[in-house]
Amino acid sequence: MVFIRPYQESDFEACAHICRATLPPSLSTTPITAKLAPYIWTHQYTLLSPATCHMLATALAAPTSSPSRERYPSYIASVLSTAVAPPPPLPPPSSSTQEQEEPFWIPDDTTLTPSGTAPLQAKKPNPAALIRLAYDPRKLLQLTDSSNSNAPKSLSSQGWRATMHIDLLPAYQRRGWGRRLIDAYVRSVRASGEDYGRGAWIGIAPDNAGVVQFYEKVGFRLVTPSTPSAVEGEGTGGGGEDGIHMVIDIAQA
Repeated sequence: MVFIRPYQESDFEACAHICRATLPPSLSTTPITAKLAPYIWTHQYTLLSPATCHMLATALAAPTSSPSRERYPSYIASVLSTAVAPPPPLPPPSSSTQEQEEPFWIPDDTTLTPSGTAPLQAKKPNPAALIRLAYDPRKLLQLTDSSNSNAPKSLSSQGWRATMHIDLLPAYQRRGWGRRLIDAYVRSVRASGEDYGRGAWIGIAPDNAGVVQFYEKVGFRLVTPSTPSAVEGEGTGGGGEDGIHMVIDIAQA
């Protein structure tokens, strides 16, 4: 019988498998990306917010909210650093430059066009940027605004302080389980006692835009264009070229 139950510590490896098995094409073709994915979009949720994580046979929906910034070092120490070496520090910005950032996408040298440029389909994720993202809760959880004064404020700063990641294996899709998992997630966020503000936000890779309609049906709404030209990551950025972002309002308990 299929049913939804709370996450258990014994589900750790199963959650990693599900995350890798359901990655969009842009993130699944590079072995290093597949290895890193659960450490960016799964394991910190189950460690830092297990009461709001749910399993459906082999499915996962998990939120984390702004207080996780204080708890994030425990995730780095107990999980992330045991599998992924930390990135080297970036050079400090000078008085005339903004904070240095590594590009999330780098060209695939085998598919460059004659002009030397590459569309998103001809680029691959930058492992160094992925590792830096995993080690930086400020960007991963949208806890601070961009150093670029012209960039839009992060969704966390705008009031959506919880974030959600849901993976559902194909055998369980289009059967109503995604909606039920999100309903369970919303109920657990309300009961968490955390300051989740206006509700939750999610990030979607542009080549996974087909899921937007599903999220709209369960109560999310778009806050960035649905056909951007690039994406910074599945759970990062503030809009435009950073990817597709949606929010759901969750009334306070």
